[in-house]
Amino acid sequence: MKTYILSIFNMAVLTAAMLCSVAVAFAPGFSLENFQESLRDFSPAEVKKWRVEAERGDAEAQVNLGMAYWVGNGIDQNSREGVRWWRTAAEKGNADAQLMLGLAYFAGVGVIGDVREGYIWLTIASVNGNETAVWALHEPYMHSTLLLNKVEVNSAKKEAEKRLEEIDRRKAQNE
Repeated sequence: MKTYILSIFNMAVLTAAMLCSVAVAFAPGFSLENFQESLRDFSPAEVKKWRVEAERGDAEAQVNLGMAYWVGNGIDQNSREGVRWWRTAAEKGNADAQLMLGLAYFAGVGVIGDVREGYIWLTIASVNGNETAVWALHEPYMHSTLLLNKVEVNSAKKEAEKRLEEIDRRKAQNE
């Protein structure tokens, strides 16, 4: 018989992930049609097409491929590979990828759970106009469950600013 023990940190990460899921469902711009579309089955051919486009550098295809891997839809489930594709798109400035990467860190799925890193990526996504990230960061329940004090939140915001500058620098070089 196995015994499972959740640490306070794991419970906090799990709580934050659940709150983020609720944030996604009630955020501005959320629609049932978009949610249902995200749950449809991806065909293996569709996933193969995204892979080709993602490998060519298409950020939207990278986000889609990351989602396919994350949930195992149209391809074998591999959350680490999903996170890898989201990180690639996030570092190019894709706000949806930045949101998903932040949520992955909150949930600790595909990466080691890290509330501070999740907060950083949600902050970056919100600055880049992702309404769900904006809403989630201003949701009072999220702040009460993060286990980040004001100093840590301010430190995370400064790190987000540095990363945004780096993302903008890379984007300018590629133009």
